[in-house]
Amino acid sequence: MLETGVRQPEAIALYAGRGLPQLALRKISYRSARNSGLGLSAARQPPIFAALYVFAGVASLMVASRLVQGWHEGGPARLRAVGAPSLRFLDNFALMTAELTLLLATLGILTSAFVNTGVPTKVGFILVDAAGVNVAVMALVAFAFGALLGMGLPPAPTYILTALVIAPHMVKFGLDPWPVHFFAFFLAVWGELTPPTSVVAAVTSKIAEASFMRTLVRAVQICSSLFVLMAAMFVRPQLVLEPGLAQIGAMLLVFMASVGVTFSLQARFSRSRASDWSQRLALMAVALVTLLHPSDTVALLGSIGIALFVAHWMLYRKRLAAAAALVSEPATSESPSGQ
Repeated sequence: MLETGVRQPEAIALYAGRGLPQLALRKISYRSARNSGLGLSAARQPPIFAALYVFAGVASLMVASRLVQGWHEGGPARLRAVGAPSLRFLDNFALMTAELTLLLATLGILTSAFVNTGVPTKVGFILVDAAGVNVAVMALVAFAFGALLGMGLPPAPTYILTALVIAPHMVKFGLDPWPVHFFAFFLAVWGELTPPTSVVAAVTSKIAEASFMRTLVRAVQICSSLFVLMAAMFVRPQLVLEPGLAQIGAMLLVFMASVGVTFSLQARFSRSRASDWSQRLALMAVALVTLLHPSDTVALLGSIGIALFVAHWMLYRKRLAAAAALVSEPATSESPSGQ
């Protein structure tokens, strides 16, 4: 910027004398920071590169410290013993990373097919329009639509698309927006477990070297409370509307229903397979009545039944522990005499 009262040639000379050295110094500092790798924020590199540099630096320091320690403790022999686990780690890490990359790339084909064609959104509009005569049917169709989206999209896009497609129809039907959007949120979280493209189950099973289907079934069992919460959004909307005694009462009823569903899926009530399955099915029926019946009185009676089932399970476990203790007592009492 030219200074007032100074002719153009003198102003250009003045800028060359003052501004150019500062600009050159600033440019040199920027390049040195970028080349040295220390000024990541000044060089405006992505955060992923900063994380990569930190990981590489820490890993290098750890390997160097282990090598120096091994050399001082036992010389070359100890050095080879220290270096062998590091080489195995690199080998296993590269193999696992390659397999996971291929797996995620394969799952990404389905994601691209859903996103690029726009089929789920069109199907969602058609199904919701067809199911707009009943809240239960609309919720089931919305669940199917969200599960379809969750097969190929992360939770955030699944929630956005589900809310855009499902929420207007449900609000127009007379439902409050808060329960509807919470339903869409829980549905988006469930989308991460949607078979057969559950990325969570795929990665977990690969790391644990377990069966994909067993891992998926186990994950669905553990996350069964999500189904309870999705259904509770329509039966007991007090959970998310206004804080107060009504919200606390609804929370306790939903909690008991969740306990009943969880115990029916994972607990064991008898050594007999037929007796165990009959009791678990009965508990599931009571839990579903507690969850889905709109009457608080009926739900309260169902909660009492769930509490009785849980007490029965605790007594059964206590009897098993007592029987195991009686079996182990003779062995421990005979061991000194045998010596």
